[in-house]
Amino acid sequence: MLGGLGSIYGVGLAALIVAAVEQFSVLILPTYLTTTVGFALLVLVLVLRPGGLFGHRVLS
Repeated sequence: MLGGLGSIYGVGLAALIVAAVEQFSVLILPTYLTTTVGFALLVLVLVLRPGGLFGHRVLS
């Protein structure tokens, strides 16, 4: 969902972004909050871009 439905490149890029954000969040937050950071990133992207990073526009 984060990369956009039907976008193979979007899925790959989204996986790399989520992995990097979760790994770097360990430097700032306790380890039990890393999944929360990933979920917050998912919610933030879907609020700002409902179609995903490389998806089509939902509202025109």
